[in-house]
Amino acid sequence: MGSTSVRALDDPGLRDVLRLTRDQQRIVAAGGVLTSVPASASAGSLTWVRLDYIQKDGATVLGREWSRRTLPVGSLTREQAAFVDAYNPMGTAVIGPVGTRALGLERSADVVMVRPGDGDAVTDAQRDAFAKAVADPSMDEQLSDENVRVERGFVDQYDRLRWLLVGTVVLLILVATTTATALSMGETQRDLATLAAIGSTGRLRRWIAAAQAGSLALIGALVGLAVAALLAALVVRTNPTLTRRST
Repeated sequence: MGSTSVRALDDPGLRDVLRLTRDQQRIVAAGGVLTSVPASASAGSLTWVRLDYIQKDGATVLGREWSRRTLPVGSLTREQAAFVDAYNPMGTAVIGPVGTRALGLERSADVVMVRPGDGDAVTDAQRDAFAKAVADPSMDEQLSDENVRVERGFVDQYDRLRWLLVGTVVLLILVATTTATALSMGETQRDLATLAAIGSTGRLRRWIAAAQAGSLALIGALVGLAVAALLAALVVRTNPTLTRRST
């Protein structure tokens, strides 16, 4: 009656995809339902009713009740709910083969997951052959092909861009530090001349210039880290979805 979708998974799907805990396995083995809705999961049990809808006086009303059954209910983790229904992880539920048989429900294949052998990767040729084999003749070929997805794991698409940005920032830091050091050394020419007059070596004067450059770089790095940490904290506090995903 709500927006929650119920999906039936076979035993391999429950075992390999959701990786149920012992408590979840016990509920599913008893014909129960696992849901991501906290209020339903905390109830301990739910009543599954099968009935008809009929039109009466222009309105849709409840008709004949076919069956009524009380089922145990448990909770899905956020990760499990995302596996079951990525588009509606906050309102989804799972039932296993025992529950569907007990309720007399009809099942239809909606998602098929194919796993290669350990250490093997799905090649593009295998993916194309699989897409062709399961293609829906009633759909456009391109649309049907888009329904087959291969999970390659995490692929960093911004690796080169990240290194380019890091290189650019390092170059800007070097230019800024060199410029600031040169200006500072220009203002201390008299002091350096005094040091040279009293017998200081050129090595000491170079160490003084290096100390000035290092101090400028250190102060700039600390200020930059503080500003970046402040901005990051503000972004996280103003965007709750980032906190939920990170946890």
